[in-house]
Amino acid sequence: MTSITLETTNLTKKFGKFTAVDDVNMRINSGETRALIGPNGAGKTTFQNLISGDLPVTEGSITFDGKDITSLSSYKRARVGIIRKYQENHIYESETVLQNMRIASRGRNSIPELMSARDKSDIQDQTIELLEIANLRTEQDTTATNLSHGEQQWLEIIMCVIADPTLLILDEPTSGMSVGETNDTVQLIDKIKKSTDLSLLVVEHDMEFIKKVSNNITVLHRGSVIAEGNIKQVENNERVRKVYLEGG
Repeated sequence: MTSITLETTNLTKKFGKFTAVDDVNMRINSGETRALIGPNGAGKTTFQNLISGDLPVTEGSITFDGKDITSLSSYKRARVGIIRKYQENHIYESETVLQNMRIASRGRNSIPELMSARDKSDIQDQTIELLEIANLRTEQDTTATNLSHGEQQWLEIIMCVIADPTLLILDEPTSGMSVGETNDTVQLIDKIKKSTDLSLLVVEHDMEFIKKVSNNITVLHRGSVIAEGNIKQVENNERVRKVYLEGG
């Protein structure tokens, strides 16, 4: 029986009289890659903020691995396995690629543990594996600020993976990338999925990218879910085509 990694029930967020997320019910199963799409202002960022704990919930609940985390802080959510890659880079630009990975690998540790911890062989092996699948092995001694935009994005993605998430949220991971870099990102995500059992929530505008990384799609519009299903079902949904795919 497939287990449920994340479930939201009647999830709602209001800012005064404005409802940014309206009664959203979503399930992400173990090992699933779910795509979240919608036009600007659909509520995608607010929804992510509710899941990661960056915003408090107005109504409804969030269950993660069978436990209610609705009131849990963002820090504690990261500790239990919800890791989010934000649209803007959050890497240590003055550190090398390898040092960035070492810092990220200790992300669930306390400050004293972080200061005293040494890399274990399994972490070292995983670091090398992730650097290789992100094509960054030869850049491990490069200062992160000297990487290209795409390489910085890939570094942050694998930094999130080595932090050992159960659910990884990727917020527009191909933003600002060239076509070639976007295709390389597809390959990176595919390799990550094959080497781990984590669940993914991918938030993107690029439908061609979405088609390549996920066949389970949720569509938001004005804070509400207007469609859910596979690529074909979403593309053939008249309301989706009107408000999103055709820009209406």
